[in-house]
Amino acid sequence: MKIKYWLSLLFICLLLPLSALADETVITEYKSNIAIASDAHLVVTETIQIHSNGIDITHGIYRDFPTTYKIPNGGFHKVGFHLISTTFNDNNIPNKVVNIPYGVRIYVGDPKEVLPAGDYTYVIQYETNRQLRFFPDHDELYWNVTGNRWWFPIEKATVIVSLPNGAVKTISNLTAYTGAMGSRDHNFESKQLDSGDILFTTTQPLAAQEGLTIAVAWGKGFVTPPTTADNIRYFLQDNLGLIIAGIGFIVVFLFYLLEWLRVRLKTGKDTIIPEYTPVAGFSPAELRYIKDMRYDSKVFTSAVINMAVKGYLTIQQQKHKYTLIKQDKGDYSILSEEEQIICRGQRI
Repeated sequence: MKIKYWLSLLFICLLLPLSALADETVITEYKSNIAIASDAHLVVTETIQIHSNGIDITHGIYRDFPTTYKIPNGGFHKVGFHLISTTFNDNNIPNKVVNIPYGVRIYVGDPKEVLPAGDYTYVIQYETNRQLRFFPDHDELYWNVTGNRWWFPIEKATVIVSLPNGAVKTISNLTAYTGAMGSRDHNFESKQLDSGDILFTTTQPLAAQEGLTIAVAWGKGFVTPPTTADNIRYFLQDNLGLIIAGIGFIVVFLFYLLEWLRVRLKTGKDTIIPEYTPVAGFSPAELRYIKDMRYDSKVFTSAVINMAVKGYLTIQQQKHKYTLIKQDKGDYSILSEEEQIICRGQRI
């Protein structure tokens, strides 16, 4: 009996990982169709087939799409993005596009509907531009097909690239990279279909936060590159914040430079005359208080010294000891208000 018990327990333990795997939410296939227009726009249709365990996906999915890239010179490169449509199991479904750092997030799903476990198909179609790279001898599409932010593994990823008419005959490079961001793994296959389109297929599943990136290069003359005017306009759009900050810095610098020159020229012509007497209407103690906006021992000392200057008292020094002696002929009325308070022995 004990042997049967332990065998049964071992059998259950072996089944637990398989049960957990069966309940895992996975993307069973990630299909992407990329149509490259002669004006360099891309129309992308992503078909995402998901097996959901009913826990990880409750109302729908979201897809992060980067729209802003940092470039080596310190500036930015911004691409266009326009969501065309979203469907769920061949039916239209609500969507929402919100801005996130360096991109947008597309929410696809009905927040009022709770999805049970099952197999679902989401289709996201959008348009984007400024995605192609133009070199002297060829043009290129370098494209992250799936993104690298999915929390679910992808069992299979495929992408079909449709080039402008005639461009497929001039293809000079077909390659792809699989795995985490920065990976140089080449777990893929590629071939040309009867239609002339190029098909890429992964040969190994992608783990969570792994993706598929492709590169296709073809000859010049099939896609219209941006003109010089377009590049200038794009540069201004991409770096508008930096340009405004730079203009602001220049304006502030010029303002202070002109003020410095104005003051320097003015002081160079006028004679500077030092003033040795306090400002009229203020006692030394008052000026000291105004300077620091607080009462301290120097305020008291200034008042005492000024009383001696006015002849109301004398100050005698014996080594490090000072004695204040009130003069019989000292005129109390000539003292300032704070000096009178000191004479009465009150606190200022």
